[in-house]
Amino acid sequence: MPIDVIAVIIVFLIFSIGGFILIKKAEREINNKDDNH
Repeated sequence: MPIDVIAVIIVFLIFSIGGFILIKKAEREINNKDDNH
């Protein structure tokens, strides 16, 4: 397996995990705003 392919897979995993965490944080912030009203 070429190093380039491994690097692309690692970057893809980091972005997908990071994006998932950001979405979860955004959902939590939206829920908190709803609770305050």
